[in-house]
Amino acid sequence: MRILGNPSVKLFLDDMRPLPPGYVHLATTADECIACLATESYGHVSLDHDLHRDHYAYQFDAAGGYNEAKRWDRAVLSVKTGYAVLEWMRAADLWPPEIQIHSLSTGVADMLAMLRAHAPKEVRVSRVQPHSLYPGAFDGRVP
Repeated sequence: MRILGNPSVKLFLDDMRPLPPGYVHLATTADECIACLATESYGHVSLDHDLHRDHYAYQFDAAGGYNEAKRWDRAVLSVKTGYAVLEWMRAADLWPPEIQIHSLSTGVADMLAMLRAHAPKEVRVSRVQPHSLYPGAFDGRVP
């Protein structure tokens, strides 16, 4: 188990939202985020789950309704989700001191379960609403 991190270096994974204040690096894909983690020591990593339009569509049923109970089958997706970053951390046994999930996706439950089961106890895990990352910018829409 390796927990590494420079507290002042923060990584943000999201395909749609801009880099929030206080963050240093923005990754827009799981592979880009993994490449950053493999080459830089981050003190804080904030992960989104859905990273492609197919991920957003996956959560809706045939009638177009949002299906919170739908289980994620990531094997059928052509683009990796933020969950893949956690799988990489687990396989590499490389963890930042803080991991934050900022997703509105139903996939958050799987991400939190993965962290509870596999992240070292020393890793601080949190979940926040995405709009809370942009102080003073929330106008009723999620950035």
